[in-house]
Amino acid sequence: MQEPKHLSRMFCGGGAGGGLGARGGAQDDRSGDYGWRVARPRFRGLILDFAGVMTTNMVEVIELFEAREHIRPESFLRAWASEEGQDLYRQLELGRISQTLWNEGFASLLGIPDENLMGRLLYFLDPAHEVLKLARQARNAGVRTAVLSNSLGHDPHDPYAGYNLPSLVDVVVFSDDHGVRKPDRAIFEITLDLLAVPAMSCVFADDTEANLVTAAAMGMTVVHALDEQETARRLRSLLGLAGRLSLYCAEEVPYGWRASMTREFPPQAGQR
Repeated sequence: MQEPKHLSRMFCGGGAGGGLGARGGAQDDRSGDYGWRVARPRFRGLILDFAGVMTTNMVEVIELFEAREHIRPESFLRAWASEEGQDLYRQLELGRISQTLWNEGFASLLGIPDENLMGRLLYFLDPAHEVLKLARQARNAGVRTAVLSNSLGHDPHDPYAGYNLPSLVDVVVFSDDHGVRKPDRAIFEITLDLLAVPAMSCVFADDTEANLVTAAAMGMTVVHALDEQETARRLRSLLGLAGRLSLYCAEEVPYGWRASMTREFPPQAGQR
């Protein structure tokens, strides 16, 4: 039977809105006579930022740091946004200065002691257990997984200790190991090469919008990670790991693509 005219150009994607680039969230096969496509998840790679994605929200961590140090609210963010503060972070992330030198420089901006400042700043940084669980599920399902972090240094305070990242994901990329940092396209290319997965087949989650813009321009589907539960839910949906597979479909119209229908299906045998 010929497809109805208004359904002749359609696509379907897995998930309930995964973020920028969500169109193409799945490969599609024709099924039935009415233009439906049954979506197979096409994502073969997952790239996660570390601080703020695999951990608690950094805004909350900073607020608690300021209270613990008895400094004025938003003091840290003002120092971070200053020209000197931005340069200190840039140099640390590129591996050009040690964490100890960062401690000294940033403490001077805040007017507080420098001893183990990074450790004090990240005192309330805790694991985002739902996202870590999602990372394990994705890897167990055959998705290639990576952590891509603008490095916070490792000594005297190692914020990555205790996460055992090499056992959690397939690839770990720290900016200071490569002398390049997000949002530079080059560090995404390094990560994709190590994953051996093309950009169009990857989902990338980060809490910084500038990093998402670069990834989306390269063809990745991106998720702005601001809340642990919501981030885990959206990633599960995109990767086809949710308890039920939610499909969205759209049809081509003169001005672009318009969502036309959504439907949920229980997982097929062998899919969890």
